[in-house]
Amino acid sequence: MITISDISVLEQTLEKENQCIVSLESYFQDLKEIIVNKGSIESINPILLKIEKKANEFQQVENLRDNLTREICIKNRIENNLESVINFFAKDQENIALLLSQMVRNLKDLVYEVNLLSELISFQSTLNDFIYKILSGNSVTQQKTYDKTGKDLDLNLPSKEWRG
Repeated sequence: MITISDISVLEQTLEKENQCIVSLESYFQDLKEIIVNKGSIESINPILLKIEKKANEFQQVENLRDNLTREICIKNRIENNLESVINFFAKDQENIALLLSQMVRNLKDLVYEVNLLSELISFQSTLNDFIYKILSGNSVTQQKTYDKTGKDLDLNLPSKEWRG
């Protein structure tokens, strides 16, 4: 059976875990804003440090919650999966079930922010590579319109305008 102390510790752990997730999501949003606004490395580094510290804290709290739920599952002979645990707590401990549901929602929001940031970084990198190619004198199509002597090459281009 579950003791009151088990419930109390699990509830505190879930609250702390949800706080960590929300903080991480906020830090990733801040990082995204800095990148979009072309912030300096000096403005990015403090955010990365906050993310690292909060991620370590989250990992510790997550491990504690995992151990607590594993013990509760063993004591009460329930399957150790999210649905079973939420259903078990929904009967007598609605607050725990709500905190678990909130944790799932917060994790989905965090994953969304991380994926959005990843796509933004990928886009920015691709854009930077494209701009570098343009500025370095390499043609985007990698085709030359003139030979070494300056004679126009017949490439069957739609227009005979200068192409660089």
